[in-house]
Amino acid sequence: MFQNHREPARATSSNPRRDDNCITQIADDPTVSHIPFQIPHVRRLLPTLPALTALALLSACNGGSDGTATPPASAGDEPDATVPGAAPPAPGVPTPAPGAEASGTAGTAGANPTLQDGAAPVPAPLLADPEAGTVVGVPGTTVDCADSLPCRWVSADAGVAITAGAVDHLGTQGELTVDFALDATRDSAFTFAGAAAIATSGGATTDVQRVALGQGNGVAPVAALAGEPLVGRIVYDGTIEQTSLPAWSLTLVEAGQSLDARFANLPVALPVGSDVDCAGTLPCTWQTRDADVLITLTRVGGFATAARLDIGFRLQSTASRTVAMDAGSSARAAGGFLYAPRTHRLGSVSGFGPVSVQAVPGQPLDGRVDFFRASTTTEALSEVQLDVFEDGPVPRWRPTFLNVPSIAP
Repeated sequence: MFQNHREPARATSSNPRRDDNCITQIADDPTVSHIPFQIPHVRRLLPTLPALTALALLSACNGGSDGTATPPASAGDEPDATVPGAAPPAPGVPTPAPGAEASGTAGTAGANPTLQDGAAPVPAPLLADPEAGTVVGVPGTTVDCADSLPCRWVSADAGVAITAGAVDHLGTQGELTVDFALDATRDSAFTFAGAAAIATSGGATTDVQRVALGQGNGVAPVAALAGEPLVGRIVYDGTIEQTSLPAWSLTLVEAGQSLDARFANLPVALPVGSDVDCAGTLPCTWQTRDADVLITLTRVGGFATAARLDIGFRLQSTASRTVAMDAGSSARAAGGFLYAPRTHRLGSVSGFGPVSVQAVPGQPLDGRVDFFRASTTTEALSEVQLDVFEDGPVPRWRPTFLNVPSIAP
């Protein structure tokens, strides 16, 4: 029907979307306005043919060479593209690659439950490290001390530890005592629920007489802070002669739950050295069995000047050692009255509780015990005991002086 008809030109724009470039090409394309027709009888059709050709060119601008429509470009088709109006990513938060799954977010497949928003997991609190040489048991089981102290029992959840520090005779009448310390990984409160009775000679037993737990007596709950030891002492009502306890237990209660700390083969320290009879004279010297430590009473008195008893002493050692002093000293009047200790000093260190200093061979170490005021005065003491010892669980000294004069003003 048509002769010498050329195919309509296609748009050559590199932009697949419709733009002004396509319109310009259509206007410049000679085929739009110069289309030769040889049929005069279809003249009334000529005004529509240029419009049809322009429509075909417009379709070519919006499509590919295969005539199919190209979908609109999206932000997700290009790397680092953002959707208009969307919030930018937070600083420091990586953008996941296409197809990758996010991790560390609740409800997401593959999430790590220990992490939240990239935070590091919080470690569970741990008990404080014991001092060097401490025997530590398996959590929740009886600890075998193997005749060595300190010895630590640990609860099944590893949140509470009870350490036996010393077993000896430090009661005011030489009664058996057990010193211990409680450590916890959490703030809590504890009460004393009991301790095992201990067999003595002749088949008898000695039972708990009194308890000290922190600043209380263990009957009311005593607060304990995580990481801070809570010290205690159990005083029995008698003495024992054995040097080891094959089995011993201590029960405390925390929030209604019992903690039964069990120990095996606990060593017992017996007094080191014999009592010395001063026979009413000063100075008066006590010594260890091997005579490597001498403790001499130098002053006893104070009633006239301070209305209270004070006792001074001097320690000499043949070897370098750490010497400690605690609040267990005592003095008994000839009539039976017992004076209670208030403070003590060893060398340049003083306090109400344990203190320790280094003893140097050949250099005297002076100490002092001050007692509470009392209405009773005396010119003689039937017995003086000093709570001075080498700093260690065993052996423990127990310097004891008999028939001591109170002559200092």
